[in-house]
Amino acid sequence: AIIIAKKNQNFKLLSESFLNKGVFLMDIFKNTEALDNILVANKYASLLKDAYIEHKTLYYISQNKIILGQDKSVLHDLTKCLIYFEKNLGNSNLGEDNEIYFIYSLMSIIDCNSRLGYTNQNTKLLNKAFQYINETKKTYLLPYFISSQGVDYYYLKKYNLAIKNLKKALLLYNDVWPHHTEIFYLGLSYWKTGEKLKAVKFFEKLDDTYKNDKNKDPKFRPAYELLIEYYKEKNNKKKHLEYINKLMALDDSYEKNYKYLFSKIHKEYDTNKLIQEKNDIQNSFKMYKYITIAVIVFLIIIVSLFGYKFYSTQKKIKEINSKKVLLTPVENENIADIEASNKNFSQNYYEKIPGLKADTVKNILNKLEHFEKNLGFLDVQL
Repeated sequence: AIIIAKKNQNFKLLSESFLNKGVFLMDIFKNTEALDNILVANKYASLLKDAYIEHKTLYYISQNKIILGQDKSVLHDLTKCLIYFEKNLGNSNLGEDNEIYFIYSLMSIIDCNSRLGYTNQNTKLLNKAFQYINETKKTYLLPYFISSQGVDYYYLKKYNLAIKNLKKALLLYNDVWPHHTEIFYLGLSYWKTGEKLKAVKFFEKLDDTYKNDKNKDPKFRPAYELLIEYYKEKNNKKKHLEYINKLMALDDSYEKNYKYLFSKIHKEYDTNKLIQEKNDIQNSFKMYKYITIAVIVFLIIIVSLFGYKFYSTQKKIKEINSKKVLLTPVENENIADIEASNKNFSQNYYEKIPGLKADTVKNILNKLEHFEKNLGFLDVQL
């Protein structure tokens, strides 16, 4: 399209073609090239005095700068876009959509104001948005501005209101987008209220959806810094190392796709610190491995010693039992001799009483023994 437009010197087609190419390059995160093409589109639109294309390119120039972290420099241009598109809400010609770019410009200004701390300026803008939605009955736009208000509450340190609005927005959305921004600010809000576990769940949810999304927006970087901090506090080295690796991978992506921004981005964890923490964790894993091996070797030695002692004891017991078995016949013979001797002693004792036979003496003694056992001596007739 660009080649044909150049051949025909069709400035309108050139401006639209360069703009479309620039938007496409933004979608595949080639922001520097995208900005170059959008600036060319803006130049052709200015030559044509095509106000719609001029303001549309101005809007996309602003979006590109926002991605590169230049929030403050774009507010003037975004305000120009807002005024133009609002003024022409009912005057859209074929191929024009003043309404959608009015909404986009309004949302973008509110978001920039929130990040820059100009939250006092957002009250009027949010009222403008909600009034427009009520008048046009376009309720599908409502969650986007409820979300913007939630982000604004976050920067106002009204964290509970931020949580309420952001959750409400997520429930009202009726589209297919992952809504990383809402998830990210919900995590930040819960973190600020001290509910770190809830915050971590949102950050991990962000990670689950974000890792499959090619759009590695640097504004979500703090989520990974906080995940690293959380798992470091919990001494969960596996998770700690996981998010260090992920943050380092994100930094590689930022460096490739946002070179201007990468040199200026605020980083709680710079590259050297990340590398140091990563090495510390990996070294601790190695130390744990060595300690585990040492403990296993120690246990093997202890078990071996106890096993040897047990075997020796059992061997001695068997030897003693064997000796007992050998001595038993002798002991039995001695016991038999003793019993026989006792029997002879009793018999001789009975025979020594004069005038009575031994059997008679024995019989009398047995009866006396029986009398005593039955308490016969208590009988009153005696």
